[in-house]
Amino acid sequence: MSFPYQEERAQALAALEDGDPQGAYRHFQGVLHFPGKLGPGKLSPGKLEEDSHWQDALGIFAKIGAAIAGEEFGQLVQQASDNPNDPQTLYNLGYELIEHGLHGIAATVLTRCWQMVPDAEPVLMELVCALEGSGNYQQACMALWQAPELVNNNPMLCYLQGFNSLMCADLEAATEVLPRLRALVEESGDPDLAVPRDNLVQMIARAEAIRSVSPLDENDLRGWHFAINTGLLLHLSPHGMDAGMNGRYAFVQDHNELCLEGIRRVAAVLGQWSAVPRVFVLEDRDSAILAHATAQELGVSLEPWPSGGSDEPGLIVAYDLSALDESTIGSLFEYRAGQILWSHATCWTQEPPFAADLTTFFYQVNTSPWAAGRLQFQEKGPAMEMPAVEGSVEELAAEVNASELEGDALEDLAQLEALASVLGGLQGDASAGAFRREGTRPRHRADSPVRSNRFG
Repeated sequence: MSFPYQEERAQALAALEDGDPQGAYRHFQGVLHFPGKLGPGKLSPGKLEEDSHWQDALGIFAKIGAAIAGEEFGQLVQQASDNPNDPQTLYNLGYELIEHGLHGIAATVLTRCWQMVPDAEPVLMELVCALEGSGNYQQACMALWQAPELVNNNPMLCYLQGFNSLMCADLEAATEVLPRLRALVEESGDPDLAVPRDNLVQMIARAEAIRSVSPLDENDLRGWHFAINTGLLLHLSPHGMDAGMNGRYAFVQDHNELCLEGIRRVAAVLGQWSAVPRVFVLEDRDSAILAHATAQELGVSLEPWPSGGSDEPGLIVAYDLSALDESTIGSLFEYRAGQILWSHATCWTQEPPFAADLTTFFYQVNTSPWAAGRLQFQEKGPAMEMPAVEGSVEELAAEVNASELEGDALEDLAQLEALASVLGGLQGDASAGAFRREGTRPRHRADSPVRSNRFG
């Protein structure tokens, strides 16, 4: 039998034979992963158009899955291999794949299921979830626009249509959904549906509020970050703009100059808003170094952040929210009047605990200036892995303040200040996180309408 994935098939089977199921998965995941391509008016099934291909591919995946995730999971995949035209079996597998975080494979399975039962509301819901989770927003929109009878009578599907339109940088299409969404939520009488409705209303309001100073096109990382996540992105990576990075970093080793640049950008934003009376110091070493340097630059006092939090106004300095312990994260979750949360480094491929009010840069892999594991490159020979930098918090902060920026490091500061000025005047649904006085910090969505290359 001829397969359109002969090479991947052979490599996966060889890896399984060698007792390397993770290697088998790496070789084979591309066969099952949603292709992200459009067919003539429908989602494309990719390489698995024929039933025999489905049965073979899922049979191999069942062996891989059993070795990695356990026999129960493997049996579920095998059932779908044995019954490739049974919608319920495919739906069950797609749902479980989403639970395991395998959205791309779930999208492939659920696409086949949806083509069999195009009027099944739960199938469309899970398919859109899988497409959204794998970053296939255009395909999610296509599926939703092809099912008007379902979408026009289901508030969650209606919300998903608006949100995925927004994630395609189509503000007009997202806005068109709002009247229908409001009516459906009101008719349902379900208070839980007010949460996604309000989230979409606020995203659209923030986007509309900054259109005069931010293009909100497919390259406007800073503008869309505010619209989606309520926060202000301070620094855009100058590297890889022509290679699909669009302002995000892939692999970066942070350094004193970038920390100082972040501090200077924070100071510029505060100049458009209002001065802070103090800088709060968190317990972890990286955050403490950055906080000491920031207080010195701003000329304000330093205060330790209490274990249960504080109601006093000030700038809370976190080097990276994802590196903080659970108790500290819990103390930062609530908005408090006059407090601004700055997370210097933020991973864009894995969601942090919640959205910070300010973040300096987005990374995929980052090492702080003072952490162990930094690589030192040599003219000859391999790079050397360095130990943690020695010195007191105060000494290392002084080195940050004493560093010098490149001449063009702040060349876009005028645009940043213009956006910050607009954000400072927004109220209600459009307000920035930095000006909220109560409630909980929202989810930070790792993705946005601005796409960037990811590296494995």
